[in-house]
Order: sequence, then C-alpha cells, then structure tokens
Amino acid sequence: METCLYPGCGYKADFISKAHCRSVHEMEREEIEKKYGKSIGVKKRSKMSLQKWVPTQKQIDRAAGFGIGENTLRARGKLGWDVESAIITPIYSPEEVAQNGVGKFEFNINKGAKK
Repeated sequence: METCLYPGCGYKADFISKAHCRSVHEMEREEIEKKYGKSIGVKKRSKMSLQKWVPTQKQIDRAAGFGIGENTLRARGKLGWDVESAIITPIYSPEEVAQNGVGKFEFNINKGAKK
C-alpha cells in the first residue's frame, strides 16, 4: 500500500496515480511530475520495446522473396521469432493446414481447430 504524499491527504491505495492528484488536489501534470517525478515502473516500461527485433529494409525485401509480407514479418518479430525463421517460414493456407491433419472445415484461421 502506498500513501499519497500530498500534505494532509492520507489517501492509501496499491498505486497512487497521477489521476488521483489531478482530480483530488487539482494539480497539473507538470507540477505532479516536478514534485513526485515518474515512478520507476513507468521509466522501465518506457524503455521496453514491444518488438524483440525490428526488421530492416533488406530483411523485408528478402522475406518478400519467400512470400512473407512486411506486417507478417513485424508480427513475427513481436512474437519473438528469430530473424531467419521469420524470413523463410512460409505462411500456410487453409488447404495446407488441412493436409497436415486437420479437416478443411474443422479449422478457422482466426480461431484454430474447432472443438
């Protein structure tokens, strides 16, 4: 539990947000950040990248030769695929998925195998 640092407030919560200070104490964002600074968690999250790697133009062009689009390549980067696998692994069509053991009408691209 954290306690609000504003003099005389005494509000306790798991996390004291800037919204609390703005609504209850009528403080502006700049004033809050100057007085309390940014929390360590916010600083750490701001440094994090959502992607494990970002494809270069050369990698995008190479993947296009294998039939992999730029959006697919970026999505694979977000999911943590290694670069080489993301570039050369083909996208399977519903027919190819059906050949690999799932019946054609038992598989939905968005939902996977029907149960």
